[in-house]
Amino acid sequence: MDGARGSIAITEDQASDALALPRASDQTGYSKGKQGLYGCNMAFRATVFDQCAFDENLPLYGWLEDTDFSGQIRKFSDIYRASNLIGVHLGSKSGRVSGYKYGYSQLANPLYLARKGTITLGKCAYFWTRAFVSNALRSLREHPMIDYRGRLAGNMAAVADFIAGSIHPTNILSFHR
Repeated sequence: MDGARGSIAITEDQASDALALPRASDQTGYSKGKQGLYGCNMAFRATVFDQCAFDENLPLYGWLEDTDFSGQIRKFSDIYRASNLIGVHLGSKSGRVSGYKYGYSQLANPLYLARKGTITLGKCAYFWTRAFVSNALRSLREHPMIDYRGRLAGNMAAVADFIAGSIHPTNILSFHR
């Protein structure tokens, strides 16, 4: 279950109920070739930290740090999906960063990762397009939990910095919104 992908978060009671459901199989099933890991549902051997680190240039909420970490791992190892594991991502809708800062990060972080080489330019373009389209459409109506208008304003600030040649994920540390 993934509360981050829905309009409301998953409660702890709902998560407990989901985790208590019987599983179809306890057999381990792995599939090779997974492109990336999703932060709330990833696990790896401790030795990975001998060669990889979470990037401090992705501050605060650190949007896409899981994607960056996956890109680092892919340079020396395959990534696998374990199909027999069960996980629940509560998907908190508040308490991270402002919509404005998140909107800026939606563009600055993928570009930074593309320049760093942990994602492709195509993936960067996908993230940019998805952010713009989603925020523009969803900002037409106010949402009780998510600041899409703030996200769109942050997207526009990132575009302005991109044009000026000053876009960088750490810029959000100086924002007062």
